Amino acid sequence: MYCNCGSIDRARELFNQLLPIVDHVAYSILMKTYLSINQPLKVLDLFEQLQLSSISPDSFIYLNIINACNQLGLIHQAEKIHRSIPSYIIERNHALLIGLIDMHAHCLHLNESYRLFNLLKQKDNISLGNLLHGYAINGQGQEALKLFEKFKSELIFNEQVYKMILYACAFTGDLVNEAQEIYRTIPDKYKTPQVAAAMVSTLARASFFDEVELFIHQYKPRSQNISLLWSAFFMVCYQSKNVQYAKLIYDHITDDPFLLLLFSDMTNSLSSNEIINYFRQQKPGICWTEIENNDKTNYIIYEFCDNDLSNFSSLHSEFNVVINDLKSTGIYWKTYENDLKEFVCGHTSIRLAIVKNLISTLPRTTIQLTTTKSICHVCHEGIKELSLLKQRDIVLRDNIRAHHFHNGHCSCHDQF
Repeated sequence: MYCNCGSIDRARELFNQLLPIVDHVAYSILMKTYLSINQPLKVLDLFEQLQLSSISPDSFIYLNIINACNQLGLIHQAEKIHRSIPSYIIERNHALLIGLIDMHAHCLHLNESYRLFNLLKQKDNISLGNLLHGYAINGQGQEALKLFEKFKSELIFNEQVYKMILYACAFTGDLVNEAQEIYRTIPDKYKTPQVAAAMVSTLARASFFDEVELFIHQYKPRSQNISLLWSAFFMVCYQSKNVQYAKLIYDHITDDPFLLLLFSDMTNSLSSNEIINYFRQQKPGICWTEIENNDKTNYIIYEFCDNDLSNFSSLHSEFNVVINDLKSTGIYWKTYENDLKEFVCGHTSIRLAIVKNLISTLPRTTIQLTTTKSICHVCHEGIKELSLLKQRDIVLRDNIRAHHFHNGHCSCHDQF
């Protein structure tokens, strides 16, 4: 009841009072609620607590834990959870195996995801879509196309599969012809606004802006809901700083406050206070990273929140060192005179997580991060420079795609 009403703290309090008589159903309900509010670490805490009890985890518990790992996107934690699930349970539970495929894809561990996919006795659109999603967010469009072609004659694809293969083409950047050919073969019932938006993203990321406008106007008779297509178009304009086209499509995004804010950012037409007031109303971004402990027996997960001043205080001096290093390259991470704006507007969590890794891990150790927000241009440029200055590979998964930073370059080719 408390979970359904959004009173998660009261639900946890009651849960603790009922220990040790609570069963796996109560654990599962509480875990699912934590997942719904983006608190995967709470789910892992509950799982550790359950393992100390006499309760044996069932498939629902394991699926919740897998979903927590999906949110965290951290490979060592995912491997640890995978090892904790008895193989005989995985072998006889189709949903669990599909969940593991998705988990490893979210954690950017595509070789393991593909291995598990091949263990499936019967492939379906869900498992295929999960694997295609992994290839998409990693910009591995060619691998996605090979998989898509392989199962073209074996499966009747659904909307999700078509959407994922188009995004795989979009995030790779040079597969416009392949995407157009796929879109032509999609049955009309699956040419939904979501699938069409993926096609828009593919064209726009390749700078085929005139073709995007034509595509949207041709799609308009098919659906009244074309705002998704204009939004996809605008986001590419924003990310590529194409003010000219952003202005041309301005009238189509006026119903979305967030897009209007981004437009104002492009054209410098909003004051600092207006930006602060907007972001105060939004959920702060969270960034997770995992760092090996001193005795190298385990990995510790660290959580950073955009508006958490305590983390900033503990890393302040190291943070300033990084800021000065970047300043020498012309990149200013301390982009605002007012620290409050820096925290309110976000992205501080990503920067602090990187600083924590730099001071806590050996040189050349790969840094892996997951954030709940999309990366901003200033962060992206800064991380590219840091990967060169510090000689660190940095892997960041945001809420859109994965970025693999190496030696001053990013796998997204600056199309984020």
